[in-house]
Amino acid sequence: MMMNSAALVTGASGAIGLSVLRHFADHFDGVVHGLSRSAAPAELPSGVQWHQCDYSDNALHEVAGALKHAGATLERLVITNGLLHDGPLQPERALR
Repeated sequence: MMMNSAALVTGASGAIGLSVLRHFADHFDGVVHGLSRSAAPAELPSGVQWHQCDYSDNALHEVAGALKHAGATLERLVITNGLLHDGPLQPERALR
């Protein structure tokens, strides 16, 4: 199995994640992978491999297995997903 350089961006369907994907697609010498809860956006850069998952342990394990099976060597990991607020969960600080 040949090893190949890979970059993985989580939260890849958001504005920041998509911007990072575009940067890697243009400047990274390897395979770029996008990971999101959402389906691949229409403006997905050419050559990017898309992985849709719910970020559960099992789903992330499947993505890791797919990367390993493809012979990928993860050289870049950018995490852009997160949760700012949801019901009683609020930011730790507020702008006032």
